Amino acid sequence: MSAAITLLRKRFAFSGYSAHIEHISGPVNLVYAFTTLLKEAAIEPSEFHIKALACWGDRLGRDIREGIETYWNAPVTDIFGLSEAPGVAAIGCPECGGLHFLPTAHIEILEMEANNPVKAGAPGRLIVTSFYPLARLIPVIRYDTGDFLCDNGWCANGERSFRFVARNEDVVWLPVHGERSLFVSARAIEEAIRCLPGARREQDDRLNYLGLRTKLGKPKY
Repeated sequence: MSAAITLLRKRFAFSGYSAHIEHISGPVNLVYAFTTLLKEAAIEPSEFHIKALACWGDRLGRDIREGIETYWNAPVTDIFGLSEAPGVAAIGCPECGGLHFLPTAHIEILEMEANNPVKAGAPGRLIVTSFYPLARLIPVIRYDTGDFLCDNGWCANGERSFRFVARNEDVVWLPVHGERSLFVSARAIEEAIRCLPGARREQDDRLNYLGLRTKLGKPKY
């Protein structure tokens, strides 16, 4: 951590570049962990020159986003991608709040139980096809990612907007009229609980969400 702080404070003299590091990017859990440790060390963000951050690798929840943005006083961009499907990547949009996929892959949102396009606003399975030459060695054609997304329609900037809903492994299916047609995601449950005024968090000693904390002599969460 001390090396990272030193690097952020350092002044550089590269022609054509800014004198300080102005952007931070990395996996959500590591960026959040670093931010939390800086808070606990009472290090003010004004010591640095960060203007923006980008996170990937996991869902950027509302509380995590607020925690990072509040400390750094800078926007956080949510990045969605698939390591197994080259060219499949989406960037969070500050205008519509959705995800815009890069034009390096073909994106489809299909019904849960059929290979038909979903209706506008309904959740569906994310099916992707990587373009050549990005997937030249291992072709990726109509790959079912296991992710559920909603098509939000068109953004004001003219791009298609999508909203991440959940992963198949993180949902509980509920029968409706004898069919598996309704699911409840962990994300939906979490956001619903946050709206309850009496809800609070309880420490669970079995969990150590930030594993590197113990190495720095910090208590577990």
